[in-house]
Amino acid sequence: MKGRHSSSSGYTDVDSESILWREFKEALEKQGSTASPVIYAIDRALVTAVSNTPTDNDQIIKAPRDNNLYRVIVTEQMTFYNGRLNVHMWFIRFLNRDWYGAKDTTTLLSFVLVAAKYRFLFLEQESELSLDAFRSEKDAKIFQAKVHRMLRETILIEEESRALGLDTSEALVLITGGNAELAKVGADLKAYQETRGAMRTAATKIVAVGVDDPAFPSIRDEWINALQAFLESSGNINSTYTTTALANLIRHFQPISSGAEQVSKG
Repeated sequence: MKGRHSSSSGYTDVDSESILWREFKEALEKQGSTASPVIYAIDRALVTAVSNTPTDNDQIIKAPRDNNLYRVIVTEQMTFYNGRLNVHMWFIRFLNRDWYGAKDTTTLLSFVLVAAKYRFLFLEQESELSLDAFRSEKDAKIFQAKVHRMLRETILIEEESRALGLDTSEALVLITGGNAELAKVGADLKAYQETRGAMRTAATKIVAVGVDDPAFPSIRDEWINALQAFLESSGNINSTYTTTALANLIRHFQPISSGAEQVSKG
């Protein structure tokens, strides 16, 4: 299987008009544990494209080298008489969002929307990716697919936050109102970073291991424990700072004086 590939895509150091899938996969694996979710996503897109199932073009991957986000899209495939399969696969880079209106209100509203999305996906009892949903899933393959989706959704939300400028100190002051205890904010963010790292490490192990591997049950338990810690720390940030962001956003929704009124008052 061949396809056009350039080192500028951020996945490997190979720069060639075409590359064998085996070579591309080996180059990815040299990137370390971060390559497992990438390989899983590409495999998923590829397998659905060549099988009698709807092609999964919703796979999102983060390049190990440049940390940019890409959507994996299979555009066409050709099967030759000798059995060789040629697949055209594209990595489409995500674009950053534009700013609308005043920066302060845009930042606060963006944070509230991202926080609400996060809550819908992971924290509510009915969420498909909640802790209870993982605990109750008995099918190993479905469990593995859900772990990959969890990893993908958290990366998407974090990249969306970065694109909206929510990871800056200026945004943090706006969200907390500037009156928050810095030690507490720092401790909350540190707990999030640590538990997120542990969750991603456990997710990488789940994605890489075969469902029939004797080690799968213990890796599954490790994932559940890491997920619980991550959801506790992220849930604390979600509820605490969404509340302050909403309160600060309300203060921006005061009647806006027209230019004429401002002139007359001056």
